Amino acid sequence: MPRPREPKDYEWCDNVPLNAELTKDPVPVLKAIAEGRIDTALEEFSFKKCDKQAQEFVHCAQGRFFSLLYSCKTENRAMLDCTKKYRSEAFRDVFRRAYAKQYPHAVLHWKTPEYETPAMEESTQ
Repeated sequence: MPRPREPKDYEWCDNVPLNAELTKDPVPVLKAIAEGRIDTALEEFSFKKCDKQAQEFVHCAQGRFFSLLYSCKTENRAMLDCTKKYRSEAFRDVFRRAYAKQYPHAVLHWKTPEYETPAMEESTQ
């Protein structure tokens, strides 16, 4: 049976749930090229979700060069804080599972996540 064609765009991540939570569900270990696609998809996804903050930063940065570092510090921080929540390990695992579901031949093996869930952190304190 022929392998499914690798994606050139990121249609496989259109159905990724937005309520990413830390779980102990198995996570696929993917080939390096698949991890690269996930990194790119996460970057695009986070900037789509943080478009307002990114546009504010771009508007502030127009016509500036060295003064950009000082003049647009708050806009840059707001944009980075917004994108950071969409680049967490939980979202990365959700994207890995979605990619593995669509392209199972890219999975090397499955592993249990190594991070602790918030409920586990509270019980250890």
